[in-house]
Amino acid sequence: LAGSDESGPQALPNLIKFLVGRKNRSGLMCIGGPYIEELDGGNPEQSDAPLINTAIRTCKEWCQIDLSACTRWPKILEIQYQRPASTHHGPYEERTVIFVPDAWSCLPSQEEFDAQWEARWLAKQPTKPADDADKEKKAPAKADGADKAEGADDSDVKAAEKEGEQMDEEPRKEPEPEKAPEPIPPPPEDRCLFAVIRKDKKDKLSSKMISLDGLLDYNEDDTLERTFEVSLFAEAFFEMLQRNYGRVVLDALIRAPEKAPPADKDKDKKRKREGDAGDDAKKVKKDADAPQDVAVEENKDADKDAGEERKDKDKDGQKDTAAAEDKVDEAAAKDDDRSVSSSAKPKEEAPTDLEKLAAFRFFDVGDTGYLKSSDVEDLLHSLGLFLSKKYAQSLVSKVADSSSKVFYKNLTKLAE
Repeated sequence: LAGSDESGPQALPNLIKFLVGRKNRSGLMCIGGPYIEELDGGNPEQSDAPLINTAIRTCKEWCQIDLSACTRWPKILEIQYQRPASTHHGPYEERTVIFVPDAWSCLPSQEEFDAQWEARWLAKQPTKPADDADKEKKAPAKADGADKAEGADDSDVKAAEKEGEQMDEEPRKEPEPEKAPEPIPPPPEDRCLFAVIRKDKKDKLSSKMISLDGLLDYNEDDTLERTFEVSLFAEAFFEMLQRNYGRVVLDALIRAPEKAPPADKDKDKKRKREGDAGDDAKKVKKDADAPQDVAVEENKDADKDAGEERKDKDKDGQKDTAAAEDKVDEAAAKDDDRSVSSSAKPKEEAPTDLEKLAAFRFFDVGDTGYLKSSDVEDLLHSLGLFLSKKYAQSLVSKVADSSSKVFYKNLTKLAE
């Protein structure tokens, strides 16, 4: 899901790929075959073990992959056909069961994988052509054989001899220097299984890797029964992913914190106006209750002493103000230093929950970074949990913005 820097993230249906078969150049089909009691044993009506034996046998015959080491065989789909009666037997029921084996348990060891990689590379190299010297040695042998042939015409023998003389007269070409064999490229880091399709001129078998998105891209022309089974399997597998990832999205919405209630601007303005009016009323009342000052003539000495005291207080006040300004400047300088140090060390982001990220990106096909609120509500209702419409809307409204979009980046962060 992360993708490379050039290609960007890819949708999960494009990353999941399946090995499917093709027979007689017709539609796609699942790799497998019919159950044979003598080879597979058991009773398929009682357990799935005989059908698993059938899958192991037919897969090995078809593409040389041994799945006998697989320990998990989840059954994805079972189709039942009601076949009509025919001349040989009456009506009967036929079942088609599709498994998705846990192929990870069948991967070869690193040494075995390296040996298989080297053998496949050497097998793909073109064979060396016969040397010119070998061709020249064969030419006289044919001429000698023509001389010894019984009933051969003299004209044919002479023509062969003349042709041999001309070959001797022609200048021999120097053999070209042999090219150094190409070095074997290093094997990929991830080990895998190699499918080798058996050659069958009658059935013309082949196989190919197709993504889940490619299997879902079927049309009305795919009328073959085996192709219908592949398309039905793709739909069932896709719905399984939708259900699993949908529940992860639901869990992320439930755990999301509630939005802070928006502040009521009208109430704030009303409170401010009432506060201003109260302050004005208090001020008017204070002015009305203040006693009238009567001018009293004081002694000149008292006025002089009061003036000197005021001068001393003013000087002390100026000193205190200067000291306070110095302290403010020092505090501002410290705050600047702290802001610079905090900007130099950015806050680390919380780690990402990869499961939640994969779930949201599964539904974000266009890789836009958000989902529409209506799409998220439809997703919640499709899970089969019988959520009420009001509850689904409340979950989505917690994380949606004013444009009805759910940006899921913050929802995929792990809680600290």
